[in-house]
Amino acid sequence: MKNLRVLTALSVAVACVFGFTSSACASYPDKPIRLISPYAPGGAAGSLAQLVGKHLGEELSQVVIVEAKPGANGNIASDFVAHSAADGYTLLIGTISTLTINPSLYKDMTFDPMKDFAPISQLVTTQNMIVVDPALPIKTLSELIQYARKNPGKLTYGSSGVGSTLHLSGELFRRVTDTDMLHVAYKGGVPARTDLLAGHISMMFGDMSALPFVQSGKLRALAVTSSKRDPAAPDIPTAAEAGLPDYVVEVWYGLFAPAGTNPDIIKKINQSVDAIFKLQTVTKTLNEIGMQPAANTSSDALGQLMQSDFKKWAQVIKASDIKIDQ
Repeated sequence: MKNLRVLTALSVAVACVFGFTSSACASYPDKPIRLISPYAPGGAAGSLAQLVGKHLGEELSQVVIVEAKPGANGNIASDFVAHSAADGYTLLIGTISTLTINPSLYKDMTFDPMKDFAPISQLVTTQNMIVVDPALPIKTLSELIQYARKNPGKLTYGSSGVGSTLHLSGELFRRVTDTDMLHVAYKGGVPARTDLLAGHISMMFGDMSALPFVQSGKLRALAVTSSKRDPAAPDIPTAAEAGLPDYVVEVWYGLFAPAGTNPDIIKKINQSVDAIFKLQTVTKTLNEIGMQPAANTSSDALGQLMQSDFKKWAQVIKASDIKIDQ
């Protein structure tokens, strides 16, 4: 399969060099494109895939078929694209979890995120929000840290599962603040939030879907984990603004092709993505699902982001001795 991918990429490159008008570079795309999503339809990630697929098809004047291949924390979809032909017709919605966190969690990966993918463009960023049970005597991030230090092991935080960004946000927080809190893993963020609302756990490093509960007073938000305030919640400070400058967790989604895909095809898709995320209608839709367009959509920037996040989370996972049984 790898030999086939290499030969495909070489044939496309040769065709482009010699300027054949019928080459893959000149005619791309001349058939439907498959956009593989690692998550089931529904939710913010599913909505993003559908939004990108629709507008990418319009920009490229070709049908883009969105296919969901959920499972194994995104590894199934990633493996599928990693071993697909490097011709630009099979693309992946990759995430911080699937491509920079999973390699440190799983012993036997069937693909290498750093070698088997060609970054095309970062799409969006989102963040987590530190929310607590309003019954607790905690109203600020500083008070949370003080309370945790005075009551080691008393605070419990829920997550959507071991190794999720919600879990790792908590582990990074513990390390940065030198506090002792108990992690409680759930099979999804919604069950964790349900228990938080019921007072069964103390807090969460949840996603922005918790905002309505904050606005209704059922949860108390202390900070968002991003480097900038969320447009949907401008009154909630960042962790840095709240006194914790070394704590930043930004979740990102990006577009990837199999390694070996011709650079001209990568460039063409990148330019289309750049045009898509300049549309006000797209920005409005993203804000409604708690996402913001990436500040830098270049393929080089996405590659550098992958490298830096891989190192960051590998250190957290190793220090916290987090393991997932395969």
